[in-house]
Amino acid sequence: MSFGEGAESERIESLPVNIFIGNWGALIVVLLACVTGTYLQLNRNLYSQAKSFLLTGILLIVIYLFRFQIGDVVISIFQTF
Repeated sequence: MSFGEGAESERIESLPVNIFIGNWGALIVVLLACVTGTYLQLNRNLYSQAKSFLLTGILLIVIYLFRFQIGDVVISIFQTF
């Protein structure tokens, strides 16, 4: 995130709220979309589509927890070429 230059921008950038949003904001938005999709499909009795949203959310949580390790593996693969 960019808040300008100087001590005040460093203070704003180091606030716990900004750190939380930077680390988990993307996952929260996508999971809210998956939960909404699951809920809407369950109300329409479309269980196979609801299951797809639910499994997507679970898979994204697992991948997101290991995002740094996955990124390191991908980078190391391309550095060997």
